Amino acid sequence: REMQNRAFHGDRVVIELLPREQWRPSSERVLEADAEQEEPEGVRVDSEAKVEDQRPMTLAPNGRVVAITRRAWRPFCGAVLSSSYSGGESALFAPVDRTLPRIRIRSRRMKDLLGKRLVVAVDGWVRSSANPHGHVVRELGSTGDKETETQVLLMENGIPTRMFSRAAMECLPAEDWSVQREHISKRWDLRAKPVCSVDPPGCTDIDDALHCIELDGRSG
Repeated sequence: REMQNRAFHGDRVVIELLPREQWRPSSERVLEADAEQEEPEGVRVDSEAKVEDQRPMTLAPNGRVVAITRRAWRPFCGAVLSSSYSGGESALFAPVDRTLPRIRIRSRRMKDLLGKRLVVAVDGWVRSSANPHGHVVRELGSTGDKETETQVLLMENGIPTRMFSRAAMECLPAEDWSVQREHISKRWDLRAKPVCSVDPPGCTDIDDALHCIELDGRSG
């Protein structure tokens, strides 16, 4: 972690290549990264099994970050680590992206934020601190709630959830639109066929359908 020099995953950095005698196998670095991550509460992971699963690998070039030219900071989704809270207004925030470091946050409502999915913005990372510091931007809901976790997945993967713009909505046909004769003349008219949709109930995008007809005992 010292070699990362307070860099986040996704930052654009300048590195210095270490001498070859300081290079280590990639599997060793993976084990170190796993050891830095706290296991979720109620989940027991066999550390010996972790070691046995690692395949021996050849040496890979190692280096250290000497400068950060562009930060990849964004609002991060996650939750407060209950084990880091012992009262007061400070605790560690664990992003759902496990490549990211814990973030020290402060709030007068810290006790109420336990067990919640939060959105946190990073404010900085001073050289003397083991963790970056930030603040709560938004409270999404309870951890484990289906709608909350869905929102987390959408935000973490950069999927837009905002309402369509007025310009986009104006591309839609009028509310009283209906199929006209000229539309039918350009399409296959399958209304006499026993066609059914295979989309699930409640689906608003019905685009999968099938039909079957008896072939009078013929096959193929």
